[in-house]
Amino acid sequence: TFATAGRRADEGIRLWNPVNGRRLEVLPGHAKETGALAFSPDGSILASGGYDRVVRLWRAD
Repeated sequence: TFATAGRRADEGIRLWNPVNGRRLEVLPGHAKETGALAFSPDGSILASGGYDRVVRLWRAD
């Protein structure tokens, strides 16, 4: 799985299947732009940081 975030807050955080390129899920994102995304070493947690000064943790499994 890999993640992307749009340039606008309303685009959310998208999770993708790297094998077939299909979108798996769209997470709600932040009140402002998402500034950073990072997976935990085992890939089970996705951390997102937004310009709204909030860090969110998502289960990625």
